Amino acid sequence: MRLIENDRLHPGRLPDARPAAVLICGDLCVLNDADRDAVLQNFRGALRPGAYFFFDVMTPQHSEYRRPAAGWSVDVAGGFWKPSPYLALYRHHRYPEHKTGLEQYLVIEDSGDVTEYRIWSHYYTPEAISAVLQRQGFEVAGRYSDLAGAPCQPDSEWLGLAARRV
Repeated sequence: MRLIENDRLHPGRLPDARPAAVLICGDLCVLNDADRDAVLQNFRGALRPGAYFFFDVMTPQHSEYRRPAAGWSVDVAGGFWKPSPYLALYRHHRYPEHKTGLEQYLVIEDSGDVTEYRIWSHYYTPEAISAVLQRQGFEVAGRYSDLAGAPCQPDSEWLGLAARRV
């Protein structure tokens, strides 16, 4: 087995068709529809017919989708957002009709510098991601609650998929 690390949006030319590919940590969830479709086409192009693409997506049951709408935190020693002390203000916007969410953070450092972060996430039902895959030349070969193969449950926060290139 040979591991090939590559840019999912601009993968370049691969030497030959691969028997399998893996994309983890819900990477498709942070992409807009056009970029998601481009990534799926890149994977399809890198796979030989009948090869498998394993990946996971967040579902509408995911805890990120149900977080409190707003809040704040202080990190006096620095932390996730900055190495120096900061105040983080956050607001979570939910758009249920589009199965998307926006995590918006304002990070205010001791120096007064302010940085804004916007993290969009798309949440997929099994039916929605199956339709996306079909349009991109894949068929669902397996659905799980994670990429370790746990049986799929209706309340799962994650959906692990095995998709076959057709």
